[in-house]
Amino acid sequence: MRKKVRNTLRQFQMVPKGARLVIGLSGGADSVALLHVLHSLQKEFAWDSLTAVHIHHGLRGAAADEDARFAEGFCADLGIPCIVKHYDVRAEAKARGLGEEETGRLLRYAAFRQTAGEDGFIAVAHHRRDQAETVLMRLCRGTGLKGLAGMAPVRENICRPLLFCDREEIEDYCRENGLGWREDATNREEAERKILEDCGMVMGRGVHTILSDEQINWAFETHPEERIIETIEKS
Repeated sequence: MRKKVRNTLRQFQMVPKGARLVIGLSGGADSVALLHVLHSLQKEFAWDSLTAVHIHHGLRGAAADEDARFAEGFCADLGIPCIVKHYDVRAEAKARGLGEEETGRLLRYAAFRQTAGEDGFIAVAHHRRDQAETVLMRLCRGTGLKGLAGMAPVRENICRPLLFCDREEIEDYCRENGLGWREDATNREEAERKILEDCGMVMGRGVHTILSDEQINWAFETHPEERIIETIEKS
């Protein structure tokens, strides 16, 4: 996985030499692996500094408190500064007239941007399955060709170094390097439920079959719109 991340960073010129890099750290396997692998590559890419940002959404009680403590402890082990931001997402969502999920996302990225400042860079831990789920939901809800291309590896100062990594290899990386992580079964089950509700059966095939289809993953990696359409038509 380290080699794949290194190649992705180089291919998309994600983070320049001398950059200050802010990494979103939820405490899950994805963000733990991301922070660890970027820390291992810092000298090679000559980045100036790494800073982790953990968001406490105020939604999961003691479990969220444990997540924050885990993030702080993990960063202390690596010698990386960890900033914990506390929000009342439920109250903020009500004030904004938005859902809690969308409000949480907006608050997270606002915190990342605030920490990065005008000249910093941000790394988030979206991986291949996240990409598949994003495109599938957009497809089922109705989207143009741009939506079918999924999440970009780089957008402005935000990069996704794990975008071409599978969840399985991310967890394997954590195990191989003796890294623990926090599980949030509620979020995982909620995401699964939304995909099933939004998509049900697509083009006569089960959701899980589509999400694990290597043809679809190949289309995400290469990005040209005509190739994505070609892949879907063959499904």
